[in-house]
Amino acid sequence: MGETPRPWSLERPTSEHTLRSCTSGRNPELQSTPNFCAAPAVSRLEEFDILVVGSGPAGAAAACYAAERGLSVALLTREKVPGKPVICGEFIPAIDWAHEIIPSDLSWILEYTYGPVEEPGVKLNDIEAIEVRLGLSRRIRLEFPSLVIDKEKLIRTWVRRAQKLGAEVFVRHTLIHLSQSQNSITARFRSEGRSVELRGGWLIAADGTMSTAARLTGIGRYAEIALAINQRFRGVDYPKDRLLMWVDPSIAPRGYAWIIPRGAEEANVGLGHPVPAGVRTLDLFKRVLSSLPELRNSTPSSELMGKFLPVCGLRRSVQVGRVLLAGDSAGTCIPSNGGGINTAMISGVLAVDAIARECGETYGKSLRKALGALLTRGLRYRRVADLLMITIGTWRLAARVLPTWLVKRGITATSLF
Repeated sequence: MGETPRPWSLERPTSEHTLRSCTSGRNPELQSTPNFCAAPAVSRLEEFDILVVGSGPAGAAAACYAAERGLSVALLTREKVPGKPVICGEFIPAIDWAHEIIPSDLSWILEYTYGPVEEPGVKLNDIEAIEVRLGLSRRIRLEFPSLVIDKEKLIRTWVRRAQKLGAEVFVRHTLIHLSQSQNSITARFRSEGRSVELRGGWLIAADGTMSTAARLTGIGRYAEIALAINQRFRGVDYPKDRLLMWVDPSIAPRGYAWIIPRGAEEANVGLGHPVPAGVRTLDLFKRVLSSLPELRNSTPSSELMGKFLPVCGLRRSVQVGRVLLAGDSAGTCIPSNGGGINTAMISGVLAVDAIARECGETYGKSLRKALGALLTRGLRYRRVADLLMITIGTWRLAARVLPTWLVKRGITATSLF
């Protein structure tokens, strides 16, 4: 096990590494932050201990922890700004629940990954309970202390800290090729019409469900994926200390719709379901908007966006040579509820921890120890829910007779015993 990190603080003195100064690729929104580079300022092949591809929660946390451990790290993303766009309900469980799920000897990783949540502007709202609506006939209140965060600010908090500690961040870099040797890996990217190569001792692939890095290493696509769409609304008439989950096959086949308050003024509204669903997702979303009285007087405050999620548990292999998969690339999304921010961050930090201990090949074992049971339970609960929602009649019966304790365990992927 790696050493326990010191308490989270953005005031920690920065590394002696000099941050690259570049003018290309600078985004006007980021003038108050360290520079992000669109392409290396020199043509030579640059070398790092770790290359991190993808700047979501897994990649951003991995880059920061690598810099904390004194490793040279490059964080590369195809986006213009790390943390954008946000396509997410932005909901995470309170740390006390996470401590009940994660093995006690890994408690340090929870303290570390929840650290930036307490930074100013990251936590938006406290949730006390989940309201589960089973069809139109039954409502269940589940006490479940949770948080709603600003995911963009969470990621940028990780990235800023990583840069202060010496990490280099490259935006608008699209991975196109990988080649491995016994002791290193070379990655080629396309950036602003140029071909850019970087070499690393290891590569952490945190580039999402449709991971290019996974494909380039020969790993196939997931057998099962879900589509999640989300849009922010103002004027939602729903208590800000609750989260709504509406489970109804006529609204979200084998999935659910949600209202997740970001505070008193704004809420995330969306739905998710496995694909294919046999019906247009946009039509389902329109049905949600017209069916929930809480949304009657609301107005959208963002664009409607969607993304794919892996909902079949961890991949059988999360390592191919010197490539370690993290986050959605590895399958860390919880199959029964689609949540994955905190599990993604855990996977990114565990990948770096294995590399820092010079035993990257142990990452898969560590990841399964930390998240395997949780994700396996989530998959089993989802399979049962799929059977119960196979017809409207079956679901209406199940909605009436399912015990409350079982509903809670299914949604939170906790143990039956």
